[in-house]
Amino acid sequence: MVGAIGRIMMYGFILALAAFVFAAYFLIKDDGGRPTEAVQELTIHDLTTRIAEFKGKVVTTTGRVTFSEEHGEYQVTDDGNFAVIIRGWDDRNQLAALKDKYARVTGTFDFEDGFGVFIQADTVVPVESP
Repeated sequence: MVGAIGRIMMYGFILALAAFVFAAYFLIKDDGGRPTEAVQELTIHDLTTRIAEFKGKVVTTTGRVTFSEEHGEYQVTDDGNFAVIIRGWDDRNQLAALKDKYARVTGTFDFEDGFGVFIQADTVVPVESP
C-alpha cells in the first residue's frame, strides 16, 4: 500500500514539474505570442534600405516623430529622406505630444505594398536627441 502511494506521489510530482515547465515557457513569451527575440537597434536608413533582411523581426529605431500627411500616421524620421511609419500604437495623444521630438520605437518591422515600411509598435519612448 505504501509503495502505491509513493508511486502516485512521485508521478504527481513529475506531472507538477512538467506543468511548471510548460507554464514557464508561456511566461517568457512576449505579448504578441512570439517567443522573446533579441531586439536589434537599427537606423531608419538601415530599415528602409534593407527591408527584406529585417521584415518580421523585432527592431528598435530612434528618430524624430513627425506626422505623415501622405499616410495619415505618425512616423519616425532620420531628419533626411527616410522615415518609418508607427502603426498599432493606440496612444495618439502621446504621439502628438512627441511631434518634432525624438523617440525610440520598438516593435515588429514590416512592409506593405502601396504603403511602405512600418513598425507595429510595442513601445514608444521619448529620448533626448541622438
